[in-house]
Amino acid sequence: PRPTKCSSAQRMSTSLSAYEQERLKNIAANKAALVALGIEQDVASIRTLKTQARTVKGSAINKKKKASSVPPRTKSLRQQNLDTDGNAMPDKPVVATPDPVVRQPRKPSVPLDAAKVSTGATSAEEAATFLARLGEGSIREAPAPASRKTKMDLSSLAVAEDDIAKLVPERIFSLAVHPSPTKLLVAAGDTWGRVGLWDVLAGDETPVVTFEPHSRPVAGMRFAAHLPHLLLSCSHDGAVRALDLGGGGSSAFVELYRAPEDPDGD
Repeated sequence: PRPTKCSSAQRMSTSLSAYEQERLKNIAANKAALVALGIEQDVASIRTLKTQARTVKGSAINKKKKASSVPPRTKSLRQQNLDTDGNAMPDKPVVATPDPVVRQPRKPSVPLDAAKVSTGATSAEEAATFLARLGEGSIREAPAPASRKTKMDLSSLAVAEDDIAKLVPERIFSLAVHPSPTKLLVAAGDTWGRVGLWDVLAGDETPVVTFEPHSRPVAGMRFAAHLPHLLLSCSHDGAVRALDLGGGGSSAFVELYRAPEDPDGD
């Protein structure tokens, strides 16, 4: 017998399982129902509509805007110059920037003529006169033997204006008093290498002279006990010098010791 022609749908149906055939029948029936109800869109168009973004009511209003820039940081009350109650505090005084300190070079090791290294209001002639007066006095006298300590009533002591003198221009760094029982001589060293001498009982005859034998703070001053006419001074500039107070107007600060300089020049 001659083979009959069969459609592609029939051939496909014979190759499908019973489940697939039932599924295709259901799809066809659903599509026919949609067409009968007047819905012309097919399943593809319905899926396209589902993929479109839905507009959420109020979403644009409720969406927070991102800050375009970082808000400025708030300042504390201290930075605003306010106290804890919010009241304005008085302005702080403007402190001027101090001038840079110029490092002075060390003095040479040669003897320094005391009259020539005088400074401040003391002239070279006045310094020479002062030293000559000391040389003529009792500056070489040995100190009196130490006496027994006695109690003193300090409540009755007073300082008169004539008993005040300015020996050095800067802050006093060291002090020494001559041990002579008849000569009241005070020596003071300041923070910039100056040495001042005060002949307390000299009256108006140039009672104070100031010298500059060092370039750093004068850390210590001593009158030698066995040689009371020698005034020893040591300084942070590394030098120890001796001034012969009995040598008259030609006295000089003689260097006794000199420490080597470090890499910083001190």
